[in-house]
Amino acid sequence: MGAERDAKRRHTEARCLLVAGLGSASEEARRQRHNLGARVLEVVASRGKTSPAEGGIGVRSIELPRRQCHLVPPQGYINETGPQLRAVLDALRQSTSIILAIVDDCNLPLGRLRLRAKGSAGRHKGLESIEAAFGGEDYHRLRLGIGGPNTKAHVCGEFSLEEEAAVAAMVEKAARAVESWVSEGPEEVQKLMAVVNTVSS
Repeated sequence: MGAERDAKRRHTEARCLLVAGLGSASEEARRQRHNLGARVLEVVASRGKTSPAEGGIGVRSIELPRRQCHLVPPQGYINETGPQLRAVLDALRQSTSIILAIVDDCNLPLGRLRLRAKGSAGRHKGLESIEAAFGGEDYHRLRLGIGGPNTKAHVCGEFSLEEEAAVAAMVEKAARAVESWVSEGPEEVQKLMAVVNTVSS
């Protein structure tokens, strides 16, 4: 309980939220399985009250009462996500933040969501990059199931037409989860996990 209280205090004190949609910035990567996080972020940005922000290409800000929130699409290659987020924070003149990483996951079946307050990178190069850049696993992650093998051919491939209906529904559920995380605050992640993980199971 002490560790949980400490984490909640750190989150309450943090003045900046970063929501990172993991993927690669190239146009040819846009529809790949590895770019699901970026697709979710596009939906969130398209229907929220956002404005352009400093920090990088396509970064958008959401006005919140007591802190800043920034939506960060891919700034380069997915394997370099950590340094990219560091650069965004530097440009925003923020020393710390609470990060929500939206990411594809081969270990979950297609259509399944999992929200986690911390945990291992699960061999995901983008998450490994975040942990290397920020020194640990103390960030939130929203995992979107893509199923299949954890191979370059699979994760860099595109969804079939038959899969796209399930993908669209999953992206919509993920966007709503992100909106709840932003509006209710990361301090409520345990409550959000109970909702998101139950609904998607």
